[in-house]
Amino acid sequence: MNIEINGKTIETDEQGYLRNLDDWSEEFAAKMAEIDGIELFDEHWGLILYFRDFYQETLRSRDEARTCDATRQATWSAFS
Repeated sequence: MNIEINGKTIETDEQGYLRNLDDWSEEFAAKMAEIDGIELFDEHWGLILYFRDFYQETLRSRDEARTCDATRQATWSAFS
């Protein structure tokens, strides 16, 4: 799936994972939330940025990121 953000095409796989991790931005996160029908509030952004920092510091492989999918889904569900 391709997503257009600020005139740039961002490539994701079938599950919405970025193909190029350097393409992540707050605009990308907001667009993904919009696609999922979620309105983001400050509490969401706190969690998104916390997990983003955690990922950048500790989880660099795609397989490890996929193991966090359940956490991501639970987090979205908690605020929707």
